[in-house]
Amino acid sequence: MVSATDHVIADLSICTVGSGVNISKHICEVLCVLKETGLKHNVHACGTNIEGPLDKILETVQKCIAKLHDSNIPRLDTTLRIQSRTDKKMGIDESIKCTDKHEK
Repeated sequence: MVSATDHVIADLSICTVGSGVNISKHICEVLCVLKETGLKHNVHACGTNIEGPLDKILETVQKCIAKLHDSNIPRLDTTLRIQSRTDKKMGIDESIKCTDKHEK
C-alpha cells in the first residue's frame, strides 16, 4: 500500500486579476519557481500538473503565490486540485497513458 501523501498529482491554476491580458511573463515566473523545486511538472492550456510529495507541492504553491505578489500583482485566484491514491504509485505520464489506451 502506498501512502496517500508521499506521491500525488496536482493541477495548479493561478489567475492574475487586474494585471492586464498579457500574462506570459507571469507564467514564466511561476515556471522558474517550479524548475527550482525539481518537481516534475507539465504545462497545459489551463494550468500546470505537478507530481511529487504533497508537502513539497503545497510549499511550491506557496512560493508561486508569493512570487507573483512580489511582482506587484495585487490579486490572484488560485485553484489547486489534488489526486492521491493508496493502491499504487501513478505519475502524470502513467495517468495520461491510461486514458490514451481507451481512445484507440
